[in-house]
Amino acid sequence: ANWVYIWGHWPVIGLSLFWLHHRHRGPYQVLRNGLFVSGAIGLVIFALYPVAPPRLTPLGIVDTVTTYSTSYRVLQPPALVNKYAALPSLHAGWNVIVGIVLFRVVRNPFGRAAAVALPALMCLAVVATGNHYVVDVLAGAAVALVGLTLAGGREGTSGLRSAVGGEALGVQRTDQVEAVEDDAVDPRSGETLDGGPVGGTPRPHECGAAP
Repeated sequence: ANWVYIWGHWPVIGLSLFWLHHRHRGPYQVLRNGLFVSGAIGLVIFALYPVAPPRLTPLGIVDTVTTYSTSYRVLQPPALVNKYAALPSLHAGWNVIVGIVLFRVVRNPFGRAAAVALPALMCLAVVATGNHYVVDVLAGAAVALVGLTLAGGREGTSGLRSAVGGEALGVQRTDQVEAVEDDAVDPRSGETLDGGPVGGTPRPHECGAAP
């Protein structure tokens, strides 16, 4: 659970954004904006409704990340972190929307399986390590999905589908433009701009050739 909590969050998000930026720019922009929007919503909730994580309550829940690991608390010192920002769990929510975007753009079955498995493991890990309650995970997923939806623009979640299909759509539109240009008619000669007749039917030469 510690390994998933530590290495399955920022490293996965960073590598996913890096790969999407170079290979799928539309989905990258949607995911990037979704992270920013949901993060802004989370900050408002943290300020208005501070909630302690299970590890800071007198319930006897062990914080396994601190007990069995030193790397995470060194990289993210508790003194520099808002300890009462357990609800919503963006630690889990951001992994959920990263998985959604990757699942839509990746065609490899193993990559798609990872896009489903990693968010699910993260949702379990944040609870198992004593850093969040189950309700925190549900709230984090909801806030992250709202951010992703708003990032998709006026089409909502379909904005992500439009972004994913942007490259193919762009190729299709280019082909359509070329086809329209080929079929455009010259008003003086009655021929298309590529030298052929309207409708593609061969036109007899004007130098006495029989039809």
